[in-house]
Formats: sequence, C-alpha cells, structure tokens
Amino acid sequence: PQPSTPTTSTMSYLTRGLPVMRAAAQRAAPRAPVAVTRRNMGGHAPVEYEGVDKIVRDKLPEDWQVVLAILGGYFMLYPISKIFSGGKKEAPAPAATGGGGNIPSIADDSFEAWSKIPGNMAKWEAEVAKM
Repeated sequence: PQPSTPTTSTMSYLTRGLPVMRAAAQRAAPRAPVAVTRRNMGGHAPVEYEGVDKIVRDKLPEDWQVVLAILGGYFMLYPISKIFSGGKKEAPAPAATGGGGNIPSIADDSFEAWSKIPGNMAKWEAEVAKM
C-alpha cells in the first residue's frame, strides 16, 4: 500500500491555516520590553532679567504668577472705568404734545386726547390742507 498523500483540498486548508497559526504563535510568544526614552522635561537656563522685568520677577518669580497679575490688572480696569465714567446719563424728558406744535398721527393712541384740546383740531386741519 502506498502512503497516503494529502489531496488538493487538504493542501489548501494547510496553506491557509499556516499563516493564521504563525500569527497566533507570534502573539503568544513573550516579547522583549520596548525601551522608552525617559523625558525629564528639560527646562531652560535661568534668565537674567533687567529693568522693570527684574523688579516684577523679584516679586513674582514664577510665570503663572505673572500671568495671574496681568489678568487681574485687566479685570480691574472694568470696575475702575465704571467708577470714573460717572454712571448712566439721564435721558431727556420727552416733549409735551398738549398745546405745542407737534401733531400726533391719527393712528396714535394719544390723538383722541390731543384732539380734545381747544385749537388742536384747527392745527390738524391746516396740516391736512398743506398736504
């Protein structure tokens, strides 16, 4: 009897299965740890300040302190401007329409009260005649 040889269909299963088995074996194999570069967040060299910067940095040595001082200065400008601006100005009183030269529109709610004042209807008729 001859030894059995794999058929074509069996060969295709083997050729398809080998890469899958190889990938599974590689995933299961222990790996060497990946070396990660340690970053110490290296800063910069100390800065030598001069003039006004030196005076400010003597009082506020950290950058965040300077930022907070600047923001505080900006936020204080608003209330100070409100204090020295004198507040709101009073609106001028509206002109009286009783006996003056202003004739309200006929569709205006105040026209009826205005027309009851003696002499106003004559003014209205004169204005209508001009149109």
